[in-house]
Amino acid sequence: MQSSTRLKLPPIVWASIILFAASLALYYKPFLGGYTFAGPDSLAPAATSTGIRTVEEESGRVPLWMPWVFSGMPTFHSFTYISILYIPNFVLKYIWPHLPGFTSFLLHYLLAGFGCFVLLRRIGGSFYASLLGGTGFMLMPYINTMLVHGHGSQMMTLAYLPWVIWAVLRLYDRSTLVSASLLALLVGLQLQRGHAQISYYILLFLGLFFVVLAVRGWRAKERSAGQNWRFILLFALALVVGFGLAMALFLPVMNYTPYSIRGARGGGGTGFEYATQWSFSFGETLTFLLPSFFGFGGITYWGSMPFTDYPNYMGIILLFLAVWAVVMKRTWIVWTLAAGGFLAYLLSLGNHFFLYKVFYVVLPYFNKFRVPHMLLVLTQFSVVVLAGIGLDSLVSWLKERKWDQVRRFLLGTGIGVAALVVIFLIAASALEGTFPPARGAPAQMASRIDELRVSMIQTDTIILLILGGLAVVALFLWG
Repeated sequence: MQSSTRLKLPPIVWASIILFAASLALYYKPFLGGYTFAGPDSLAPAATSTGIRTVEEESGRVPLWMPWVFSGMPTFHSFTYISILYIPNFVLKYIWPHLPGFTSFLLHYLLAGFGCFVLLRRIGGSFYASLLGGTGFMLMPYINTMLVHGHGSQMMTLAYLPWVIWAVLRLYDRSTLVSASLLALLVGLQLQRGHAQISYYILLFLGLFFVVLAVRGWRAKERSAGQNWRFILLFALALVVGFGLAMALFLPVMNYTPYSIRGARGGGGTGFEYATQWSFSFGETLTFLLPSFFGFGGITYWGSMPFTDYPNYMGIILLFLAVWAVVMKRTWIVWTLAAGGFLAYLLSLGNHFFLYKVFYVVLPYFNKFRVPHMLLVLTQFSVVVLAGIGLDSLVSWLKERKWDQVRRFLLGTGIGVAALVVIFLIAASALEGTFPPARGAPAQMASRIDELRVSMIQTDTIILLILGGLAVVALFLWG
């Protein structure tokens, strides 16, 4: 009798399949071409691009000047029609010209998740921990809001964040021209994608990792001075080459900046009040635990920003695992991720905390950006990577402990979840009748909107109880 054999696929292939299935499950409708997102920030650039594309089709050339926007603006160097300058789009166009229009978005969405998976694998994460990080990054509300509300360049630029961190770790371990070339290519591509603010934040995070790695290199007895200098010089070379890949876009933009709102104010930047309108607040940190505590965006939102369409929720289980990693897994990479994520959180507070003003004054070009809460993408990235590390650490801890220790841990976790549930239910009742008026809503709708706000908090609290309860039961059964 002939024995049957199972088809075994490498973990990286399984991860690709699972992440692709997850991305397609969310976005199969726009990918298949039957639907499109129609928010204001999607329609405005689409209208401009349509005019440019029409001229291109009629003349065979891309117009370098748009006469119908602000009495005339440069086409590429106002970041308006830059997709054709982005190498991956150029390649896709000629490899498969009839791909659905949403394909590039979907591929970058997958690139973001797969990047977190690969990064976690590089730092020693198990398959399941790495997959948790990859799917967690893809499912972050902020990333999906970028995609849905017409900020595709934000999401596609952010997709390179895990990859540049992976590349600098690889360069540290193997300081070769190949490693430097990979880092240069990734830096160049994320700059080419054209969202200068997200690129700036990615480079800040990359700089933090470089400094930590350089210090570790000099302190490590097993590394020679030659290895350390080679790492530093190759890192500098990679940045120079990476910036060079995008200079055709950024150099003219830098020349144009003094005439734009981002550079015409005092100090050559955006005015501080204008720059910090969308500042996160200490109170809204509660949305890390309960997404609807300040409304879920739109008409229900009652936080300090002028408006928003989403909460900055990261997932209560992911957040718990990230905290576990910081407390229990005290490695250099955990501390670096935690420090970078926490610093980004403090900066996201904008005009609610002094640190943003320091960066605004001191760091070159930092004063040209607005929407401080965008910095939370770095916090969210740190949390999902830390969550993957935390999952492996928690599983290892449970295996090493006796049952009575595990039982006490599960009991404490259950009590913590129950306490949070009670606190949030009490808060929901206390807030009833005290909400500020809904922005842009008729006065006669105020009571209905307040009822909806309370209901959302209560519903999310029940979901928190269910998720926490299921997690405790799963750990109990596993133990």
